[in-house]
Amino acid sequence: RLRAITGSAKDAIIMMDNSGLVTFWNPAAEATFGYAAKEVTGRKLHEFLVPERFRAAHAAAYGRFRATGEGGAVGKTVELAATRKDGIELPAELSLSAIRIGDKWHSVGIVRDITARKQAEAALAESELTYRRVFESSNDAMVLFESGKFLDCNEAALRMFGYSTRGEFLGKDVGAISPP
Repeated sequence: RLRAITGSAKDAIIMMDNSGLVTFWNPAAEATFGYAAKEVTGRKLHEFLVPERFRAAHAAAYGRFRATGEGGAVGKTVELAATRKDGIELPAELSLSAIRIGDKWHSVGIVRDITARKQAEAALAESELTYRRVFESSNDAMVLFESGKFLDCNEAALRMFGYSTRGEFLGKDVGAISPP
């Protein structure tokens, strides 16, 4: 059952022993990172998956984890960079858990490639920047309102309605400043 579950998971599931050696690598990890399970099992995860510029920090943090089962990412979901077999870095989301087996701490990470999400966030930010530029630079008065209250306006709207600052204008009732 466990193999069926981990084999059908869409996210990478990776387990390391107390020495930092990979002990489990599911098919999603193979697809995400390009390494077959037999290539990574028994290898130090931090030596091939962690981008070189972060390896010293990871090694230091793993020392603490080995002794205590604690760490900055343990029990959390964090964003980080990971390196694929072809050398390309990808943004990833890691959910990390500590498991005590005997008297040693092991770790299980569930890793999701968030490249598509990061691209969508960047496109949205660019779209917002474009919208903001058009909104702010228009010579026509532009306002946004909801439930009869002004939420935003451009400089042309402030001039048209005779206000000096957005703070004076925003929150005003649309009906209170509109002609009858």
